[in-house]
Amino acid sequence: FLATVARYQEQTRQREEVVVYLTAVGGQPFSDHITGFFRRALAVNLPGLIVLCMDTEAHNRCEAAVTNESTELILCVFAIEGHVVLIKHAFIPAILSAGVDTVWIDFDTFIFRDPTDDIVQARDNPFRVLPQRERIRYGSFLFENATEMCAVSKICDARQHWHFNISSDFDEDPASATPSDGEVEMLVTEHWDARCLNNGLFYVKATHRPLFLFVLFVRQLYVNPYTDNQNLFDSFLAHSTIDTAAPQSRPILNYALFDIERTFACAEGHRGSMSNLATFHFWSSDFRTRETSEDEEAASSDVEGLSEHGATIRTRDGIQRVAKMRMTKTDLFEAFFGGGAVDGIDFGDVVPFPAVAARFLKQVETPPPRWKGMCSVTAVGIEELVDERLLQGEDDLVDWDHVTKVSDSPDASDIAGSLFLGGSSWVEPAVAAGSSYEDASVPHCRGIPLKAWADGMRIVGDLESASLVRRLDAEVLMAELRRLNVGYLLTIQAFQEYGAERVAAELERAVASERRVE
Repeated sequence: FLATVARYQEQTRQREEVVVYLTAVGGQPFSDHITGFFRRALAVNLPGLIVLCMDTEAHNRCEAAVTNESTELILCVFAIEGHVVLIKHAFIPAILSAGVDTVWIDFDTFIFRDPTDDIVQARDNPFRVLPQRERIRYGSFLFENATEMCAVSKICDARQHWHFNISSDFDEDPASATPSDGEVEMLVTEHWDARCLNNGLFYVKATHRPLFLFVLFVRQLYVNPYTDNQNLFDSFLAHSTIDTAAPQSRPILNYALFDIERTFACAEGHRGSMSNLATFHFWSSDFRTRETSEDEEAASSDVEGLSEHGATIRTRDGIQRVAKMRMTKTDLFEAFFGGGAVDGIDFGDVVPFPAVAARFLKQVETPPPRWKGMCSVTAVGIEELVDERLLQGEDDLVDWDHVTKVSDSPDASDIAGSLFLGGSSWVEPAVAAGSSYEDASVPHCRGIPLKAWADGMRIVGDLESASLVRRLDAEVLMAELRRLNVGYLLTIQAFQEYGAERVAAELERAVASERRVE
């Protein structure tokens, strides 16, 4: 197949390198749109496409969608042994070793026109060659300098700034033949609103250094199953983070960033015109809002829709955010591929595409964020997501310092004796905002140590041993206490002064009551 593609490109393209596109498909709603994806690839004259089929249905549909016209340009590969994050990277070394440049493109991507010329142009005339070798490190995050670190992380104390040099044992070997500073070996995609990389679209040049890197990358993915593949991808290139799974003996590739504002866009936002866009990735972050631009913020009171309930919020840092246009991935597939990938609106040199897709593209056109935070493919940002949901519902924000404070509740080292000898209560009342402990009445389980639950289970065991609780009921009680069901623990405490027999009777009544409800 690669030899056929090479001959085809030699006859039709005016460039030295051979380029092939690689993607993967499987499951729903993806498999339903294989035909539409192929139709689009042929319409824009994509130079060669390898499709990794992740299940039997996808492979059957792929084979059926390959027509006589496309049999020499599209290859369906049955690839079911492993997760997509492993398979997608495992095929790259095989293609590179054949001397073929590789472009990975996620299947949830719409292609407006053949992006190969844009890719070659970005490689040969990069705006900036990365990585920057001298950096500032804080934890696992990398910053360009102390000023950026202060602005992004709010950590401005110079004593916490760790000067960090990006280096590799591999590059110190004379045989590694490190390329010149201006020679780009990879093109990668950064997230729209964060600094980490999104590996939904990237280009790899077919030379020995990228080949070695991807062989090593696949190995590290395999032996580190809990490592996030995008974090590791980012770390291998030393872009915005470091990861212990990225070995010191790896080639540090020269790479550059795709233009995600105007050419290689995504559903999170873009600034490209319909005639300039090359690809559109259906990816969007979990946030329902985006940061407003300076113009939008100044005019927010006059802009239609921005004053509606939940449409605008202001974060605890004082940043104004506005509800963004969102569609589910299923709806995006239907909009871009479902109604005929060729028929539709014509935008100059761009092959026509559906009108509903054009409307959505216009709706997600937005100014770029005024700043981009730390890597989003981590736990970083979970507090902001919770804040967003609360602010959109006009609820009070969580006081993270308060809710994560270590409890001062009494020690439960002798909880069994306390339960049956009239010890003090350790189940605290819920406290509403602005109220005191005295006027709150609803119990909750904040502050109960794990040992209290363990001792509660031990008490149930003692009751069973004394034949005060039936074995089946004891099993139910044990299971519920393991699930931290506070109702049963509350029952034990409430009747402690009446003795073990009364506690056993009340627990059995509670179990019988729940059975009747079920």
